[in-house]
Amino acid sequence: MGKAIIIYESKYGNTKQVAELIAEGMRQVPGTEVNISEAGQLDLNNAVTFDCILLGSPNHMGGPVGSIKKIIDHLRKLKLDNKKSPYSIPICRENLRKPLRKWKSK
Repeated sequence: MGKAIIIYESKYGNTKQVAELIAEGMRQVPGTEVNISEAGQLDLNNAVTFDCILLGSPNHMGGPVGSIKKIIDHLRKLKLDNKKSPYSIPICRENLRKPLRKWKSK
């Protein structure tokens, strides 16, 4: 699979726990390197070195928290064209899918 990173924001520890479980499962795939980072603890310019970027966020007023929104905005500016999945939000409400589709179409 290659290199993946899971970037999360967690107020009460639940999103962190989910990120760790996802990483554990991904590491079972031979050849997969998985890193986990709390939002704000990572130089996002290094995101281009990952084959897969997963974002985890608590739901705040129907969307991701501000730190994750900033990461999405930053990722939009990077050259991630050759990535299979520049980022993934496995579960999200319909109102989040619309901006994600808009971003992917650019």
